[in-house]
Amino acid sequence: MKRVIIGLAVLGCAAGSAAGNFEYPKRKPGEWQVTIHSANAKLPPRVESVCLDAATDQLLYQVGLGATQKLCAESHWAHGAGGRIVADLTCQLGGTHARVHAEITVSGDSAYHEDITTHYDPPLYGKSELVSTHDAHWLGVCPADMKPGDVVVKPSPAMPMSLRMNLTDMLKKGQ
Repeated sequence: MKRVIIGLAVLGCAAGSAAGNFEYPKRKPGEWQVTIHSANAKLPPRVESVCLDAATDQLLYQVGLGATQKLCAESHWAHGAGGRIVADLTCQLGGTHARVHAEITVSGDSAYHEDITTHYDPPLYGKSELVSTHDAHWLGVCPADMKPGDVVVKPSPAMPMSLRMNLTDMLKKGQ
């Protein structure tokens, strides 16, 4: 679960920092497709559909910022050219020290790309490094069978059945 929180911190706080001089990039309401590529060539990309509204986007930002403030002793965020955001975090996940470096390129309110490298010392779940890229783009209005906060992970060889959860419900219960 803490790996999920760090992921939310990077995603939800793409421009949030202790300095408070960033405005986080808001995503367009509707259905988003997020494709997650792992550096592990044996794992196929994971494709998720996410239904967002303004309240869910704000909740992800708040939870991510709260997790960053609680778990991370250091949090540095910087804006670069062309909608690029660079984040470096130093966090404590139980007995593991995590250093996260993320480079996020935002394309308006309808697409973003993230390159995330995390180093764990000692290794977390047997991994000393986790490298991934996330490509997300807006698809349009959420389908009738999805409500804001819904995440649907499509079947893949690594996970042959689909998974459905609601982030809003999960995060509000955790507050």
